[in-house]
Amino acid sequence: MCTPGRLIDVMATSNGKITNCRRVTYLVMDEADRMFDMGFEPQIARIISLTRPDRQTVMFSATFPRSARARGRPLARWREGCCARVLGVTRLTL
Repeated sequence: MCTPGRLIDVMATSNGKITNCRRVTYLVMDEADRMFDMGFEPQIARIISLTRPDRQTVMFSATFPRSARARGRPLARWREGCCARVLGVTRLTL
């Protein structure tokens, strides 16, 4: 669990010896809309490109505006044998 930039730093520093994303089967991004708003889309795309092609991708956020969902869909693209979801909650009642 880390920020996109920190994960890329760790992978680049160790040249993939400390960790890599080749065996990731389930990728979860919390507060994905904030990451898109803050300009992390290129870093997220890079991390996703380093994971398995048959992974599952889930993006969560308490408030996921349509614009952020639209930017997230291509990154969590649906491929055969792959499950992708862009989730958001617009109203939460306790």
